[in-house]
Amino acid sequence: MNLHSNKDLRHKLAIGIAAAALFGCGGGSDQPSAGSTGASAAANSLVKDAAPANAGTLQSNSDGFTKVALTQYVNPFVGTADSSAPATDPVPAGARGGTFPGATTPFGMVQWTPMTPSNGGQDHPVGYIYKEKTITGFPLTQMSGSGCDGNEGELPIMPTFDTSAVGVNAKENFDHKNETARPGYYQVTLNDGINTELTATTRSGFGRFTFPARSAVASASKTPYLVFDATRSNTISPTTGVIRTEGKDGLSGSTVGGKFCGARTYTLYFYAKFDRNITAAISNGKANVTFDAGSKPAVLMKIGLSYVSSDNARKNLEQENPNWDFNAVRDAAADAWNSRLNTIQVTGGSETEKRKFYTALYHSLLSPNTNSDVTGDYLGFDQKIHKVQDGRTQYVNYSNWDVYRSLIPLNSMLFPKETSDMMQSLVNDADQCGAIPRWAPINVDAGIMPGDSGVPAIMGGYAFGATNFDAKKALDYMTLVGNKADVQCTGDHVRDSVDRMNDYLVHGYAAMDNGWWAGSLTFEFGTADFATAQLAKALGDNMNYQLFLSRSANWKNQFNPTQKQLLPRYRNGSWLLNPQPNADMVEGNAEQYTWMSAYDARGLFNLAGGNAAAIKRLDAFFQNLNAGMNLPNFYMGNEPSFATPWLYNWSGARRGQHGVLGRSGRLAGQ
Repeated sequence: MNLHSNKDLRHKLAIGIAAAALFGCGGGSDQPSAGSTGASAAANSLVKDAAPANAGTLQSNSDGFTKVALTQYVNPFVGTADSSAPATDPVPAGARGGTFPGATTPFGMVQWTPMTPSNGGQDHPVGYIYKEKTITGFPLTQMSGSGCDGNEGELPIMPTFDTSAVGVNAKENFDHKNETARPGYYQVTLNDGINTELTATTRSGFGRFTFPARSAVASASKTPYLVFDATRSNTISPTTGVIRTEGKDGLSGSTVGGKFCGARTYTLYFYAKFDRNITAAISNGKANVTFDAGSKPAVLMKIGLSYVSSDNARKNLEQENPNWDFNAVRDAAADAWNSRLNTIQVTGGSETEKRKFYTALYHSLLSPNTNSDVTGDYLGFDQKIHKVQDGRTQYVNYSNWDVYRSLIPLNSMLFPKETSDMMQSLVNDADQCGAIPRWAPINVDAGIMPGDSGVPAIMGGYAFGATNFDAKKALDYMTLVGNKADVQCTGDHVRDSVDRMNDYLVHGYAAMDNGWWAGSLTFEFGTADFATAQLAKALGDNMNYQLFLSRSANWKNQFNPTQKQLLPRYRNGSWLLNPQPNADMVEGNAEQYTWMSAYDARGLFNLAGGNAAAIKRLDAFFQNLNAGMNLPNFYMGNEPSFATPWLYNWSGARRGQHGVLGRSGRLAGQ
């Protein structure tokens, strides 16, 4: 399968990075396949039966490329089911991709999707789980691929005839055969006959809820409802919320969301309008909304969101979706996705391979997410209202440990304007909290995962084309955190604890004396130092270039010459020869981490015994492609292994041999 970019020649570099990104992004999820047999069947059915609205060949653009219909190859259900070939010991929350099938636009604020139960509380993170047969509501937000609870899921809305059977009281109410999803559109007919259709603009959602014919409703004495619930999210139940009426045909209000991996909460505001008069019974943050669905059974409801105010939510809605044409908004969302997907066109290969590729590319464009309103207002990390620079967008939801290795470089090549805004957003965050955040959900640094992954995210953007941001100020923050042990953003240490960073600065490695996960820190700190050095070099700062380039070699201090592995050490210099996976080293083992230092592949190969020895060892490493955390093999579903396949490029191995990517885009022998 061959890839062609409709950008300039530098984007041909996207091939390798794209493949890395497409293997997995976000949350360290275990995703070697489309999902269960059921999900695969849904994928085939979706592609066969649901052609996109813009099917066929489209217009040529200024680069001479002709747009083609690519949304037909995207299956949003992929990643919602447990893997059909799971690792024996996947990372926490890594049994599936943690994705969602709902309606959204590229990098959209609104991600309107069904929410299912969590298998009696056993499955995390909560969201949409394919094996479930119950929808508890359709929340307006959802974080894709995350490994923690608190992954948004705010303001679930549910059409029903029985308000007592909504949310936690819901029973089995749908079948996958009555469900459809494609980019920008989601549809399901519930068992009670209510057909729900969802689409979106960047900051607003548009729903079409078709209730059964008037005669059927009347004969059963059923009353149609839309239930708004501002008192629960995916994992905050109960939470607090307020709902009020707006004239005869609208609602507004707010709900408290957040707590991702224990981070602080935030307030999400909304403003909703109906295509008819409504009656709303509002009590304690819930609203049971009724209306006349007799003569017009297709009830239209559109809703704007904002993290600033309900008034801004109204402005977002009025500017982005002023009319009542559901099909037009759905088609515009499909066109937006098709334009993005056309940035890379592939030829050859099978239909299945095209579905895999474009579904993965689709998933890579679900975040970071728009946070600023059409007015330019956004809520900053200092909990104050700011206004983004004219012509820019403020973004949130940076799972930096998950995305700095692949997704940010990929998006920088394909969409440098948007990714430049994403990089500037991180600089804005640093202005408000004191440092580039490490792992940033809405308006906060969650401070999770090891190292300082916001720093390589910034440099990954700059190196691959996203240069339209204040790189000098970014470098100032990067050198600050690289030279001090105690730098915080919203209360969390950006480079882990003071003791761990002190060890690194004094001993040249983060000692295992610091306990849990400390064996992984040196490799991550070294990656941040290398990124800092490269940005300093690009900006002509030779002093910091030399300083941080020298520090980036600290990973060698943990290379054990006897075992020829990267192993944890104690402050006294002694080695931990048998580190415990996912205890002494984050979500992995010593062999997996040995191959993580991809920025100094030549140095690693020299220590490992040269090219021939490295190739032999890599061949053994790739005997298992989805090893999990314990086995000393490749784990395609987790971050430390993302770049390992490309180490063959440094070994002199010919393309198509060993474990390098062959022409089909698969690992040889897969």
